[in-house]
Amino acid sequence: MNNDGMNNYNDEITVKQLFVILIDYKNHLLSKYKKILTFVLSSLIISFILLFQKDDSYTATMTFVVEANSNSNSPFGGNLGGISNQLGLNLGQFMGTSNTYSQENILELIKSRSVIIASLMNTHIIDNKKTLLIDHYTLTNYFNPRLVITNEKNAFKIDSLSNIVWNHIINQDELKIEVSKFSNIISLSYTSANEIFAKAFVDELINETTNQYIKHNTNQAVATLDFLQERADSVFNELEIAEEKYAAIKDVNERIIKASGRLNELQLLRKVEVLNSMYVEIVKNLELSKLTMLQNTPLIYIIDRPILPLQ
Repeated sequence: MNNDGMNNYNDEITVKQLFVILIDYKNHLLSKYKKILTFVLSSLIISFILLFQKDDSYTATMTFVVEANSNSNSPFGGNLGGISNQLGLNLGQFMGTSNTYSQENILELIKSRSVIIASLMNTHIIDNKKTLLIDHYTLTNYFNPRLVITNEKNAFKIDSLSNIVWNHIINQDELKIEVSKFSNIISLSYTSANEIFAKAFVDELINETTNQYIKHNTNQAVATLDFLQERADSVFNELEIAEEKYAAIKDVNERIIKASGRLNELQLLRKVEVLNSMYVEIVKNLELSKLTMLQNTPLIYIIDRPILPLQ
């Protein structure tokens, strides 16, 4: 047999062997097809279940800046100096110092227990049902179903649940606060399986933070306003009484010619003039204090709010 014939023979054997191997594989696969089909179907079913059981998460993000006006240049120092000395009032003590809260304090304030719990104590419509945010949170985070505040009247239980919820929010890292490296813009974000809850919580959180922030920074100024208002009312009452007495004694003295008989009238007139001057000055400074407090009230400017639907 020549070389060409030998090569053809070898090629024929190789093809036959390959064909036999393929047939063997086919027979093997056919014999195992039930197991293979079962494995494939099981994998698909498991993947399908995991896909639909996976909770969707929604993140509500709000960006804002904090502006804390300084009252170092407040007109209280000069304009109210005279009246404060007359009344024995240290206005600087009432007005406080400028910018009590730094930016770092604001970040801590947002995460504080009082702010978070106060925010969760608001009612919103979620899943077509009016509910407290804190109750929705406890029920959707697999807390004990009995830990619901809506119908709870025991203050101790309410405080206990509030503390549990607050710790859970902080420890789960659901609430994130970031400050831009290039600006004073603060980003507040919260992630939840319910987009309506996420948005509502962020909205309430920034509202409560703003309220507490302004209250802390203006409480001394409010005390000043209250004092001035009370003093203005008191002086006004004294002025009315003095004017009535002056009018009455003036009527009596109409026929008196001697100056000695008009002594009480002159004294009352002087008292009326003094009280009138004091009242005008107090009212002027009261209005000035209102304007100054308005100018020095710290503000939180919202840049972007979360809008439904969330991503």
